[in-house]
Amino acid sequence: MTGADRPLDVLAVEPWNAGSHAAFLVGLVERSRHLVRALALPGRFWKWRQTGSGLVLGARAARGPRPDLLFASDFLHLPDFLAVTRRAWDGPPVPAVLYFHENQLSYPLQAGHDLDRAYALANLSGAAAADAVWFNSAYHREVFFKDLEALLAACPDHAPADLAREIAQKSAVVPLGVDLEGLDGRLNAGADPAPRTGPLTLLWNHRWEHDKNPEGFFEACFRLAASGADFRVIVLGQSFSEVPGIFAGARERLGTKVLHWGFVPDRAGYARLLSRADVVVSLAHHDFFGVAVVEAMHLGCLPLLAKRLNYPDLVPSEMHARCLVADGDDLLARLLELAQDPAAARTGEARNWAARHDWGHAVEAFDRGFSEATTLRATAPYLGRDM
Repeated sequence: MTGADRPLDVLAVEPWNAGSHAAFLVGLVERSRHLVRALALPGRFWKWRQTGSGLVLGARAARGPRPDLLFASDFLHLPDFLAVTRRAWDGPPVPAVLYFHENQLSYPLQAGHDLDRAYALANLSGAAAADAVWFNSAYHREVFFKDLEALLAACPDHAPADLAREIAQKSAVVPLGVDLEGLDGRLNAGADPAPRTGPLTLLWNHRWEHDKNPEGFFEACFRLAASGADFRVIVLGQSFSEVPGIFAGARERLGTKVLHWGFVPDRAGYARLLSRADVVVSLAHHDFFGVAVVEAMHLGCLPLLAKRLNYPDLVPSEMHARCLVADGDDLLARLLELAQDPAAARTGEARNWAARHDWGHAVEAFDRGFSEATTLRATAPYLGRDM
């Protein structure tokens, strides 16, 4: 086996091991041809994770063997991690890749909330310290650098010149993998799902948070019901301590149209509910990739998505007119058509659109990127010009 073919020892550092981050890490460990060792903390206390995780996980990593490569999520405070480990491991500095699932520069704020630049700057310092910076979608990379320029422009003085350009030069887009094959396995573990029949069934399978714009989804449901259309609703997704108020009254207003309401932690149960839906809807204000949409598409749901964010990349360009909507009125018009002819949403063609995101296809980009990243030299402290 040549050096280029040798499996690498990759230390994957994840301070927020929950939800899509946890699912991604499991898939990477299982699918990569390299030895990926996970070093993680539970997904809670996000502000502490964003600022203190480098010290905590760096101390743990320093007690273990030196890896060939660090692969860190955006929740890791990478400069602190590197400071703690740099004297603990023999040999040259370990190259570090920072993977952005999301970022605090671009996260949409609720009305009345101000941006706490400490968390945005934590992401920025991590990107500056990394040898390579990967984003989970082209949209994510684009919005990151737009918001980075705005953040730097807001500095009262001594803004680091050329920092955005230098981070951009070492950046790449590496779309994340989704365990679609596993969803099939969970679905097929029970009885075969019943064929889609009866009234049109709409699906919400996103987080119950303001950035997912549940108001847009439920308003379309209310208007569809007022039109007299016959349809059903499945509402999934995880809720947290602060739930948007729309959820409190939506279930009662939709009444007997609700087939399911609430989070399903069991993946088999989740897959079976997705297999019962016809249309997955999202008018989200914020979604750097769209895992929930990809999962629903894989299990046969036709997507009706806002014409923004990463959604245009999830749907073939020739299907944009059919699957992307400009606003709530546009969504309602499409839903009225499909309620009259549910069979038009039951072709299953979206499964083909989602296939490229299965780990079986996606892992090659990660494995190739890991091999290439080991040739990088560890980044020296940032020395901006014209400070």
